[in-house]
Amino acid sequence: MRNKNKTVNSSLVKQSNALINASYQVSLAEKRIILYMLTKIHKDDENFKPYRMNIKEFLAEIGTDTNNLYERAKQATKELLNRVLEIKTSTGLLQITFLSSAEYYNKEGYVELSFDPKLKPYLLQLKECFTTYAIENILSLKSIHSMRIYELLKQFQSLKERTFKLRELKYILGLQDQYFNDYTSFKRRVILQAQKELEKSTDISFDFEEIKLGRKIDSIKFIIKNQPQLEQPEPELEIKEKPKETIIENTKQNIILNKLLDLGVENTKALNFIQIKDLDTLDQQIEYAEKQYKTKKVHSNLGGYLVSIIEKDANVKNDYDKKLQEKEKQQKELEKQKEEKEKLLIQEYETEFQEERNTKLAQLMPDINEEILKEYYSDRKEKMFVFDSKGNFKFESAVRLFKGQIARENNIEYSDEAFKKWVKQNKNIELGQKTVNGLSQWVIIGKQLTLL
Repeated sequence: MRNKNKTVNSSLVKQSNALINASYQVSLAEKRIILYMLTKIHKDDENFKPYRMNIKEFLAEIGTDTNNLYERAKQATKELLNRVLEIKTSTGLLQITFLSSAEYYNKEGYVELSFDPKLKPYLLQLKECFTTYAIENILSLKSIHSMRIYELLKQFQSLKERTFKLRELKYILGLQDQYFNDYTSFKRRVILQAQKELEKSTDISFDFEEIKLGRKIDSIKFIIKNQPQLEQPEPELEIKEKPKETIIENTKQNIILNKLLDLGVENTKALNFIQIKDLDTLDQQIEYAEKQYKTKKVHSNLGGYLVSIIEKDANVKNDYDKKLQEKEKQQKELEKQKEEKEKLLIQEYETEFQEERNTKLAQLMPDINEEILKEYYSDRKEKMFVFDSKGNFKFESAVRLFKGQIARENNIEYSDEAFKKWVKQNKNIELGQKTVNGLSQWVIIGKQLTLL
């Protein structure tokens, strides 16, 4: 056990559970830099500031050899600027780095470090779903994986246990490739090493159980134990397990907790979910499960169905949005097909209308030839339309002009209004017009359902 008389650094680290559960891999020195910066954040800060770190004091505080301290510090911050962490969000995944910049002042002996601004929701003005612990608990740990496991278990200190799928734990620790199919090495170098270090140096320790699926290890159940001789503040986040009727505070966290309990989710699981899951995502998953249940798309136990959705990290918002987009796409396709069908039908009507008019006109037209028309128009006011400036006769123009005259004399109309009236009388369809790309076109605005 750690010597309890050792001077305790009173600085506290406070971060959101989403950040604790993020997937990333950093070195021990890089993690210590992050922790040091976290202790500089004030609870009332609304924005990040450049956090100044005295290099010599920092290295001395964490018990690191100060030889070549500037080179070692520069290398650590350079690496940290390139470390990508993945945070699950309500809409998907955020890929981000811890630092946006590291500026060294060599003569003064310090470096100014700046967090990436997109980390604000995970480190500033935290009201719910966060964990707090004393930095002294983990600065003396020798393994970065021990530090990460400490944070993951500290988050569940009051629940006394936490279970991870093996693949999930490897993903969080950034070890999914290194120990892809090598559980024996993972157990020895990561889990057992963390167990040994936490037992020796921190305010919590753990036992663990291996849960098998068939012959393979599928999950790890951590049993978290307090070490009372090391008096440290409990995580501020932790909600003590109590009956749902005693949870009366009107916070978003408790509102969602009560929803989970009302839908039949077991109390311990519900408390677990609100601490490790994004609250907006939980709310969407609850709404989705209720809709599926009400529409009889799910016939199993509602509480069990909801738990399965949450444990699978089902992105129901994206799923719902995709279904909605697909439905809108199908609707647009149906509308397009309907428009094309109507367009073809109207073209058929226009052809029939023209042919009917042309047949009537042909029956009324006398026998004419070029000589007859030339003589007919030689002394009429329409002469200018059928003779050009040189006196040449335009026979085709004269025929069209003559047909138009016969049509007017016999009330044979070719106008849009005449076509619209004809369609209504003969096809029982009401036509209208709309402008598309600056051009007017016919559309059906009323019809008998049996016609299409």
